[in-house]
Formats: sequence, structure tokens, C-alpha cells
Amino acid sequence: MLDTISRVQSRFIAAADPVHVFNDLLGDFLTLTNSEYGFIGEIFYTGDNQPYLQTHAITNLAWNDETRAFYDANIATGLKFYNLNTLFGRVMVTGEPMIANHPVNHPHRGGIPEGHPPLNTFLGLPLYSGDTLAGMAGLANRPGGYDEKLIAHLQPMTNTCANLIQAHRNNRQRHDAEESLRTSQQQLQTVLDNLTSVVYVKNLQGHTLLVNNEGARRLGLDRPSIIGKTDYDLFPKEIAGALRARDKAALDAKAVVSGEETLPLDGKLHTFLSTRFPLFDASGNIYAL
Repeated sequence: MLDTISRVQSRFIAAADPVHVFNDLLGDFLTLTNSEYGFIGEIFYTGDNQPYLQTHAITNLAWNDETRAFYDANIATGLKFYNLNTLFGRVMVTGEPMIANHPVNHPHRGGIPEGHPPLNTFLGLPLYSGDTLAGMAGLANRPGGYDEKLIAHLQPMTNTCANLIQAHRNNRQRHDAEESLRTSQQQLQTVLDNLTSVVYVKNLQGHTLLVNNEGARRLGLDRPSIIGKTDYDLFPKEIAGALRARDKAALDAKAVVSGEETLPLDGKLHTFLSTRFPLFDASGNIYAL
């Protein structure tokens, strides 16, 4: 069991495909318990707060063309199970292990589809990450059935499985947040690039973090050539010093500062009405202008 845990954790840390990691873990669960088939899944909730299971690994039990097609079409993203009136549904509802060594007579049996392999014994294991029910594992058809002693013996495996599900969930949430941020940045840049005004953002050291198309056009440069540069890189020293002084005035005032300024653009001097204001982070600290 320790070898199994070490191997699975190493594969996850090495950023192996989560599908392979959970499939390996399921295979080890089946071997350690001498079970015939099973699944590992993550618990999600519907809009009305009802739990449902989405598999990360499941034994292929397809028994006809229809179930084979369904399995092949859904295995990559995970099969979803919403029926709570089943043995494994009871685990999601109660958060407690489920032992059913005579499933056909169990009060929470949900039945099996015609053609499905026999379900002779069943063990449902809730997978907790801290106090959160993150997922569950289901094992079936262990000769002689399942018992509390086996559940205790499997505790290191169930803890590892729960931690991997939570880590996978964290990775997914981080990826979704990064995608959302990229989308927001792209939308903001599109809006800015369609303005006829010059828009830029600088950090506290005066390095340009963002500039729109109009700003780049006025300077006669492309945007990558401006990002990271200061006014001293882009303008004569005297003009750059005046611009930096105006930046400092807005930062010191912690408020909007407006005024006229003259810049050499397009080979001649242009006078602009400029507006500067500091940008604050969630803690109320200025991080840019």
C-alpha cells in the first residue's frame, strides 16, 4: 500500500495526466481489496444543491454496443451519475461508508441495468479533504464481502485519493481563474484599442505596463517596444522629467490630477489635456498609475 501511495503521488507531482493517475489508483484499490470492478469520482453539486458524481476512473463494464458507445464518448470527461436512490448515492447523501454484502436485499439498492455484470457485494468509501466531502470510491464483488476492518485498513489509500481529488480541483480552479483573467485582459485591451485617446498604465517605478494602440501609434512604435520602458526611454530627458513629476503629483495626491502637457509626437509638438490617477489594490495600496 505504501508503494502504491508513493507511486501515485509521484506521478501526480510530476504532472502526469490525471486520468492515468486515477486509473492507476483505481487499479491498486481493486488489487488490494481483491475486488472485481469499481470507480473513483469527484462530488459536485447541481444548482439546487443536490450532489452528483463525476468519475475520474471507472472500470469498463460495457456489455453491448450502446453502453460501449456511451463509455467511449464520455470516459475522457467523466461519466456523471445523478441518481441518489442507489448504494453509492447513499454515500453522497450521508457522507458515510456503505457496506452492502447482499445488495439485492439492501433497502437502498437501486438495481442494475439489464445485461450489467452481477453486483454481489459493494463498498462505498467517502473521500474527505478536511471536512469537505470531495469524492467517493466504489468497489464491487470482493469474495466474502467487505467489512469495517477493511475500511480502516484502506484509510491511507482513501486519504491519498481525497488529497489527489482536492489537488486536481485546485489545479482546475486555478486554470479557470487564469483563463478568466486572460479573457478579461483581452476584453479590456480590445476596448482600449478602439479608443481615440491615448491610454497607458505605469508601475510605481515608471515602467509602462499597458498602452493602447493609439498611444503606440502616436509614439510611432509598436506596443511591445513600449511595454517595460520609462518616459526617459521614450522622450528627451527634460520632457521625461516633467512627465515623471506629474506622475508623482498624482501619486502623492492619491487622487485625479488633470492638466495640459506638450509632447513631441509625429515629429512635432502636440499639446494634450491629460488625466492621471492612481490605481489601488484590494488592500487600498497604490500599485500603478
